[in-house]
Amino acid sequence: MADGAAAVLNTEVWVSEQVTNQGDTGLYASLKLSSAGQPHVLYWTDLETPAAKLVLAHRDPVAGWLNETIPTARGAQAVLAFDSNQRPVIAYYDLDAATINVGVKIAGFWQIDPVPGMLRSFAIGTTSLVLIGDLPLVSYWSEAGLEVARPAATSFRPRANDWRTERVDADARCGFNHSMALDAQGVPSISYFDLEAQALKLATRNNANFPTPAGWTTRVLDGVAAGEYNSIALNPVTHDLHVAYSSSAGLRHVIAGAGHTPELVDPGVATGLYCSIAFDSQGRPHIAYYDSEGGALKVAHFFNTWQVVTVDHAGDVGGFASLVAVSDGILDVTYYDWTRLTLSFAHSVPPPKAVIRQIAPPGGRPNFVQLDGSGSTPDADTLRFEWTPPSTGIAALPDGTGNRTLQVQFINSALGSFLLTLRVTDLPSSSRARYMSGWNSMARGTA
Repeated sequence: MADGAAAVLNTEVWVSEQVTNQGDTGLYASLKLSSAGQPHVLYWTDLETPAAKLVLAHRDPVAGWLNETIPTARGAQAVLAFDSNQRPVIAYYDLDAATINVGVKIAGFWQIDPVPGMLRSFAIGTTSLVLIGDLPLVSYWSEAGLEVARPAATSFRPRANDWRTERVDADARCGFNHSMALDAQGVPSISYFDLEAQALKLATRNNANFPTPAGWTTRVLDGVAAGEYNSIALNPVTHDLHVAYSSSAGLRHVIAGAGHTPELVDPGVATGLYCSIAFDSQGRPHIAYYDSEGGALKVAHFFNTWQVVTVDHAGDVGGFASLVAVSDGILDVTYYDWTRLTLSFAHSVPPPKAVIRQIAPPGGRPNFVQLDGSGSTPDADTLRFEWTPPSTGIAALPDGTGNRTLQVQFINSALGSFLLTLRVTDLPSSSRARYMSGWNSMARGTA
């Protein structure tokens, strides 16, 4: 028998948990990874009340989610980034002052600075944020249309920044929903929705020479009832900008370069909402989004073709999705649970592995085979392992529930080929894993 015969993965597995059990929590969430790969999420609680709070939470491997309340007034929208010193940088909409505020945590204290602008307190558009040389470039929707702002200084100086604003699109019907990213040369581009034309557009700054003023070039990416929800990201391998977006036909995707046409990822008139696109290190795109018809959070992967999986469908879930790629094949996503009115976090776990190892005792008989599933997941304490060996040819099957490794005795050595299955599911008593999509893993061997 070939030692170490690996399993065949049938479906991927996601484990979901609540970031907090507090209600009215998690609108406008923004998920980012620190340089150590630790997930951090910025979100609002009690948004509709005077007690509204902006919270930055991070997931400790041992203690779970640890929350920090940021000293702000009432607000909405929230976007998070990390500078080169791993200091968190945030941007959000101040409901009371009707301004965009940008903050940096310096020496343990939050420094918040308002961006001058003519904003609408009754209609809150998207806020987006990128860092150029550790300085924030923030985009927002105002009465003057879609705009960006950046400090003129070479370092962030709270309450003393000379904010330089630029108008991206002067039509106030454009840019309410938008997303911003930098290309490989550091030039910002913004995907955005044109309400009047019902079209997805792209705006690109004419150069990256900040703070020198520059114009923006705009063009239509998809003009057929498309783009109300959109997300843009840079492919780290090809250096192309990709946009995921909703449309009347469903979730769509387009490469924002000449000669590329939009493609349909997941059809459906009510899917593709709150989409968020991210790339793994091999340049493969992944898109998290809300299917409002099914009330589910879904993720689409591109592996030569688009493959769609349902991450969570416990109730009505999936709004305000924010996706990051941790490593190849491992993703994290935060999303809003409309049923429980709270913020959820889901992470994919490594593919299951049912490895077969032959144990040959002296004399060669009887024949023992060890079934090893210990490499299946780092969350083994919350999972149940169930083995299904061949129906004939074995002397006995030990109880496999909860055991990642079993030893099976075969009646003789002439069994030949056999097929076994390892099934891993969530333990009902698990306090962390609220929902898990199941998987079956199979391995073949000979004895």
